[in-house]
This record gives sequence, C-alpha cells and structure tokens, in this order.
Amino acid sequence: MVRQEVDEVVLVGHSRAGLVISEVAERVPEKIDLLVYLAAYLLQDGQTLNDWAQRALDADAMTNAVAFHSDGTCTIKPEFLEKIFYNRTSAHFIDFARARTVPEPIAAFMSPIQISQERFGSVRHGYIECLQDQAIPLDMQKAMQAPSPNVMTVQLDCDHSPFFSMPHELVSALEKFRRAE
Repeated sequence: MVRQEVDEVVLVGHSRAGLVISEVAERVPEKIDLLVYLAAYLLQDGQTLNDWAQRALDADAMTNAVAFHSDGTCTIKPEFLEKIFYNRTSAHFIDFARARTVPEPIAAFMSPIQISQERFGSVRHGYIECLQDQAIPLDMQKAMQAPSPNVMTVQLDCDHSPFFSMPHELVSALEKFRRAE
C-alpha cells in the first residue's frame, strides 16, 4: 500500500512492528517521510528480535512469561499480560487487549532484519520512549537508538501501550514529530 501513496507517508511501529517499518523503509525509502518507533524494536542489519530480548534485564522472567506452542507459535501467558504490557492501563483496556491476544509465529523473533544505510538509513527516524515499559525497558529503548544518529526522541511516562494508557499524550507526541520537519 505504501508504494501506491502519492505523498510520502509517516509509519508508526509499536513494539515488534518496529521491524516491519524498518523493512518497509528498506524497500521503498522514497515513499516514506518519517519512521516513528513507539516503544519499538529499532534493530541494526542482521540483528533479530531475540538478540535484544536476551539483553533484557530480566530475560529469564520474560522467557517464563511466554507460552511456546507445538505449532511454532507463542503467546504471553495471560497472567503476565498486565505486568508486562499494561502496567499503567485501566482494567477495561486490559480486558479488551486480553480478548484479542493471539499466538504469534516464533520465526518472527528469530529472523534477522535486512536493512541498509543507503535505503533504510536515508529515512528520518523518531522514537517515542515509554518510561514505565516492562516489555522493552527504557535502557533497551535507548540502546537501540544509540547507533542511529539524529533520532528525535519524545518521552511518555507510560507503560508499553500508550494508545491505551495515555492516548491524548501519544497523539501530542506524534504531532511533535510532524512539527519538527
């Protein structure tokens, strides 16, 4: 769909979707004005999501929170959802999210990203740091940004899911990136 757009687009990737927007930028950098990583994985070429997950302060606890299934998928165990993703979110939204939690392919965590400085690196990047994030702790968010020069950063004092815990502030944060052009 991005290829079909007349104007350049802004792509926002949350969490694992950071990999998706990076790969899109690699394929069609001329169509993208800005990539915004929302408490997201901002990986370098050849890295996997699992590489970074192993760096987490409490990687063992995170591994214990994941249920691995025989069909090659995994899910976060229901009893861990609130603690990891929604620690600042109201119960209504936690229930909403819990009802929509589905298995994800394990391969997505193990596949290396393939990006280049010539293509992906030519697209502007922004990052929204979530200060109370338990899924991607702040130190990891900062470490993933470090290799990318000139990343504009906005901070929100929220959990991993600001679209639930701070939706108005999230909109304001996204608008800051547009005004910074």
